[in-house]
Amino acid sequence: MRPLDRAVASGVRWSAVARYGEQAVLFVTTLVLVRLLAPSAFGVFNMAFLAIGLILTLADFGIPSALIHRESVDEGFATSLFWLNMAGAALLAGVAALGAPAVGAFFDEPAAVPILRVLSLGMVLNAAGAIPAALLMRELRFERLARFQLTAAVAGGGAGIGLAATGFGVWSLVAHQLVRFGTESALLLSLGGFRPGLRPRLAHAREVAGYGLNVTGAGVLGFVLQNADNALIGRFLGSTALGYYEVGRVAVDSIPDDRGLHGRGPGPLPGAGPPPDRPGAIRSGVSARRGRHRPADVPAPARSHDPLGTLRRRGAGESVGPRHRPDHAPGA
Repeated sequence: MRPLDRAVASGVRWSAVARYGEQAVLFVTTLVLVRLLAPSAFGVFNMAFLAIGLILTLADFGIPSALIHRESVDEGFATSLFWLNMAGAALLAGVAALGAPAVGAFFDEPAAVPILRVLSLGMVLNAAGAIPAALLMRELRFERLARFQLTAAVAGGGAGIGLAATGFGVWSLVAHQLVRFGTESALLLSLGGFRPGLRPRLAHAREVAGYGLNVTGAGVLGFVLQNADNALIGRFLGSTALGYYEVGRVAVDSIPDDRGLHGRGPGPLPGAGPPPDRPGAIRSGVSARRGRHRPADVPAPARSHDPLGTLRRRGAGESVGPRHRPDHAPGA
C-alpha cells in the first residue's frame, strides 16, 4: 500500500473513532443530565444556542475550508487566516451579546438573554482552534485531531455533570459547551503544531473572500433546514416541549447507522467522496468544518454534526433548574 493510501485509510479509521467516540460521550452525558436537570433547562439553553449556532455558521466564512483547498500553505498564510477568523468571531460574538434581548423577546424567554451572552464567548474559543484543526486535516493527521476531540468531549461532559449535580441548573449546559470549546482549542494550539505569528496580511484575507461567500451561503441554508423544526417548537410550544423533543432527538442521533462518515456526526471527513487520484484532490474533499459549533454538540438537545440547535418562547410559569423543580419529568 502506498504511503498516501495508508494515510487516507488511517484518516478514515480515526475519523470513525472521533465520530462514534464523541457520540458515545454525548449520549452518556445526556443520560446523566436528563436525571439532574428539568426539561425546560434544555429548552432554554437551546433557544440561546440556536442563535449561537447560526452566528457561528456565519463566523466560519469558509476560512478553514479555504485553507485545506489551497494548493500550498505557508506559515504566513495560515497566520493571516487565523487572525481573520479570530477577528470575525470576536465581532460576531459582540453582535450576539448585543442582540441577546431580541432573541429573548422573540421567544418570550428572558432567561435566554444572559445564557446567550455567556455562550457568545464560546465563539471566540471555537475560532481559536479552527485553523490548527484545518492544518491537521490538510496533513491527514486525523489521529491527533481525534484525540483532541475526544479529550474535549470528556472534559466538557465532566464539567456539565459536575455543575448539574451541585445545583447550577441550566448553567451546567453552558459550562459543558464552553469547557469543550476551550479544551479542544487549547490542545490544538499547544500540541497541534501551529503557532500563529503576529503579522497577518490583508491580501490573504481577500484571497479567500469569494470562496468563503459560497461556503457560508451553503452552511446557512443547511443550518436553517436542519433547525426549522426546533425553532417552531420553541416558538409556539415552549421550553419544556423543546427540551423533551431535543433529548429524544439526541438519543436517536447517537445510534450508529449505515451513513458511516457521511452522516451528521462530528467527524473530520463528513463529506468525503470517492478517493481522488492526487493529494490536492483528497484535501479538497475534506470538510473544514469541525462541527464543534453545531447544535449537535450540545449535551442533550443536540444535533449530530455540523460542528456543534434550538429555540422558543418559555411557557408561563416554567422554571429552569435542577431535577427537584416542579416541571421536571425523570422519564424525558
